[in-house]
Amino acid sequence: MPGLQSSINCSMPVRPIADRMTRVRNDLFDAGDGLNRGRSVLEMLCYLVKCSFFLSPFPFPSRFKRAVLRAFGARVGRGVVIKPRVNIHFPWKLAVGDFAWIGEEVFILNFEPVTIGPQCCISQRAFLCTGNHDYSKAHMPY
Repeated sequence: MPGLQSSINCSMPVRPIADRMTRVRNDLFDAGDGLNRGRSVLEMLCYLVKCSFFLSPFPFPSRFKRAVLRAFGARVGRGVVIKPRVNIHFPWKLAVGDFAWIGEEVFILNFEPVTIGPQCCISQRAFLCTGNHDYSKAHMPY
């Protein structure tokens, strides 16, 4: 049916797959460009501990969570309350003052250091984010 083929008009030029893959690869941002992760050796262990004890809905005691955070390099004051399902990305970049309270489902995405002052309350589901990407560049470096 030659008539059918002649009636199809594709206005977009067809490029070889290699050209399309190069374009896609160039569009992806580089999340690690300039980011100082800190203690990458401990990062996998930290992630497993976080999934087990911090992201769990089970209310592990705050005393236990404070000790775990300190073991990973966080500076955590006396009497800090840490509710269930708290997500702290890099504990070694976190400082929390005495008697602060971190509510349920708080997410601290701390690419750069975060300091929570004494007697400060971070309410449920708050999102704290430090660090950013240079959106003016195609590969979005940190």
